[in-house]
Amino acid sequence: MVSGKVNPYRFSERREQKRQKRRWRSLKGYWQAGLCSTILWGIWQLTNAPLWYLYSLDQVTIEGEHLLTEASLKSHIKLPFPQYVFQAEPKTIGQQLQNQAPLEAVEVNRKLFPAQLVVKVKERVPVARAMNAGKNGYLDRHGIWIPASSYPKTKPPPLSARF
Repeated sequence: MVSGKVNPYRFSERREQKRQKRRWRSLKGYWQAGLCSTILWGIWQLTNAPLWYLYSLDQVTIEGEHLLTEASLKSHIKLPFPQYVFQAEPKTIGQQLQNQAPLEAVEVNRKLFPAQLVVKVKERVPVARAMNAGKNGYLDRHGIWIPASSYPKTKPPPLSARF
């Protein structure tokens, strides 16, 4: 049976329970905010760390070169240093190399540990000597004319043509 009297002790106990619940909720919120901001700060510090920067062309490796030297290919890469590894545009670097050096295909990839760029090239192989408007050069297997200055230390192919 329920008595008609109100127990003031139960009201004060209930108020105290609600206060404690609010304290725990706010404490939990502070911890979550602190943890989230610490994680975000850590991610920001990690992404801006010096280990993600390219400082020189020594951090660019070139694979697949046979007739051209690595130094001659690197001389065609125009990058501002130091540069964040994620700011380097692989497509732009590939187009620079393909436009300035006798290359059929160029693939540029970023490597994160350690920070570097890996450039894979497929060279245009000269198959015949040719002279175009009085200038010496070579023809590749697709008939594309390559200036002789592109291959300074290459033994010329045996076939020759004038056009």
